[in-house]
Amino acid sequence: MAERARVPGARQVRVLLVLALLLLGFGAAAAWVLRPGIVQRFLSDDGELSPLTALWLLRYQAVARALVVGAALLAGLLHVGRRPLGAWLARRPQLLPRAGLVLAGLGAGLLLAELLLLLAGVDLGVRSTNSPAYREYAQRFEQAVRPQLNALGYRDGDPARGREPGTLRLLVVGDSFVFGFGVPDAADTFPAALERELAARRPGQPPCVVFNGGQPGLDTRHELQVLEQLLPRVEPHVVLLGYYVNDVEPAEVKLAYFASRRLLPLVSDNLERCSQVWRLLEGAVVSGTVALGWKPGYAEHLAALYEPGSASWSRQADALRRLLRRPGVPVAAVLFPLLGDEQPYPLAGAHAQLEALFAGEGVPCLDLRSALAGLPRDQLQAASFDPHLSARGLALAAAATAEMLVARGLLPGSR
Repeated sequence: MAERARVPGARQVRVLLVLALLLLGFGAAAAWVLRPGIVQRFLSDDGELSPLTALWLLRYQAVARALVVGAALLAGLLHVGRRPLGAWLARRPQLLPRAGLVLAGLGAGLLLAELLLLLAGVDLGVRSTNSPAYREYAQRFEQAVRPQLNALGYRDGDPARGREPGTLRLLVVGDSFVFGFGVPDAADTFPAALERELAARRPGQPPCVVFNGGQPGLDTRHELQVLEQLLPRVEPHVVLLGYYVNDVEPAEVKLAYFASRRLLPLVSDNLERCSQVWRLLEGAVVSGTVALGWKPGYAEHLAALYEPGSASWSRQADALRRLLRRPGVPVAAVLFPLLGDEQPYPLAGAHAQLEALFAGEGVPCLDLRSALAGLPRDQLQAASFDPHLSARGLALAAAATAEMLVARGLLPGSR
């Protein structure tokens, strides 16, 4: 009887040994394929890797190597201790079959959920700016507005326009909020709306041409570079800085933050393309970690960057002061807030800190929170998944800005 009892256990040991060897082979293959040099040469679309991609490839490669070591140790343990282990498994003959049934049940449940979502025609669509779907949305928008770009890549006409005698030129510098990301018609952008508002509020006054110096994705250091490029070309009478609260965030910090919103960076992108269930589960898990306080939300992340000891704030504040002192003409600023439903507003401290910096430089500043308070969020945003301002939101911002410029007497020749 003892001999017969050992047979099932020995069979299960052999099954486990085969699985361990398969894991060993898979881990070795993954460790080889995930080398940044291999991915860059054979799998990258353009032959380039972003620093973030290279970082995560190295991390996944380390996991694959750990899998190889673990599988090798497990295989050795199974081989050396096969008789004692076989005797232990003989007393639990249903262990592996039950584990297999559990895994099969989970797989079948996921496939069934995927099928039901497909048959029901449910499309979870774009859930956040941290997804391949949003990046595809962004690419479609960029292609649509490409004919609107001038030779310098700005969403405006010739920088030399408006040189007629008596015409005022106002240069607006900023990021995607100034550029008008998510707003396909150039006439609906913040600078274009501001030009119309100034004309309406200054009847009989010298005309004012407003130039769109916005570029998506800029932080303050890069906005300073834009100002350096456009000052000699536009020769403005007034410079307006459109400051969005994430201008404190360098590109590498932004990439690292949004990568942390994915359960499996790089891998998640591909899973999201082919699975509605993954899209739903990942969104729920990430939202849960934020709700539980295990990971910071975006507002908390930005608030931390404004802390006095923050390296990001130190660099960006220095660039901001240089930007405000550079033009040699009147300078004003408007603060675009982070759109959200949190109350109280989580970045009020950052706004106060920025307003203090502008005041210290003698620069008039308008906080646009009050101007945008009259509309619900779904009417302020360009889309439910796009945090940029809609045409209506930009029009409200332009109206408040024009009122501030006129009231402060910042436009030369205004009466």
